[in-house]
Amino acid sequence: MKNRLVSTIILAPITIVVLFMFSLIQLTCFLLLLNILSILEWNKLIIMSKIKKYICFAIFHVIPIILIILITFRTPKKIFYQYIQYVFICITLTWWLGAFFLLLFYPKSAKIWKKSTTLQTLFGNLIIIPLFWSILILQQENYFVLHNNSIGTWKTLYVIILTWGLDSSYYLIGKTLGKHKMSKTISPKKTWEGLIGGIIISSIIHLIFQKYTILYYISHTTLNICFIIIVLATILGDLTESMFKRVANIKDTGKLIPGHGGILDRIDSLSAALPIFTCIALLIKF
Repeated sequence: MKNRLVSTIILAPITIVVLFMFSLIQLTCFLLLLNILSILEWNKLIIMSKIKKYICFAIFHVIPIILIILITFRTPKKIFYQYIQYVFICITLTWWLGAFFLLLFYPKSAKIWKKSTTLQTLFGNLIIIPLFWSILILQQENYFVLHNNSIGTWKTLYVIILTWGLDSSYYLIGKTLGKHKMSKTISPKKTWEGLIGGIIISSIIHLIFQKYTILYYISHTTLNICFIIIVLATILGDLTESMFKRVANIKDTGKLIPGHGGILDRIDSLSAALPIFTCIALLIKF
């Protein structure tokens, strides 16, 4: 628990520096590195030959990432770019709706994909790539909003801090006070007490961002709805990765971050929350 808290305290300022100080090109390179490390961790959940891993890596990860990077540096004034944003929305919402049903019908749903390395690879990339993509989409707002050149960064930071606040307090409060299990089959350590405590802490974070940052310009109703959706998406992302790790019989995907495990263990909740938030921002244009 101590290592987890220390890691969170260290990661928060690093995240702020990366988002506010890095140029779009630097941020893209940084995110590309995180994506490669994440997909390598995901491959630990899949049993397949090295040759097939390389083929799947190229088809499902390298090619889409190259296309996304090329699209990122096109001007969003072009109609083509707007169509690509709709592609992002369709991919993100379709996948997480599907993930919800996989969770809802687990463990029966696992029979569909647990013996298919292709499906497992595809699912991993549908979790990882939209997260990378959504950060780039939000960061681009900094270059095309005339009156405030950091609005996209603040939106990104809002979701990250909110999600990490919910996730960390969810864990800490559940660890100390939790008694009633949320899901014994998928993640037996998650408790309702931890979830309630996490929602309370994240509500405080939400109110601070709403009142004391430039997000005050967004209507309270809109941001409050986003908060509720982010909380639900955080739970969805967390449970989805837990489901895949349980089937693979793996506790953590790595050891890079003390107290958390690997990169995937740190971004599991964020992998649903940030892309879904970005979809909402694109759809209602706030």
